[in-house]
Amino acid sequence: MVSDIYQSSDMGMAIETMVKRTPTSIKIDEELWEEFKILAIKKKTTATELLEKAMRELLARETKGKK
Repeated sequence: MVSDIYQSSDMGMAIETMVKRTPTSIKIDEELWEEFKILAIKKKTTATELLEKAMRELLARETKGKK
């Protein structure tokens, strides 16, 4: 079990949130991963935070579509 404290920006307000993060291992196309990490750097965030955001958005769309 890994816990991280990170700052999230929502409508200009910085919020500190305690998040439990689970270490995981997945296999991803090497070129895709490199491009993703570059995007995270350009957005001044981490690959973890960017991936979590993308996953949350996908889950929200999928959940909304099934109601």
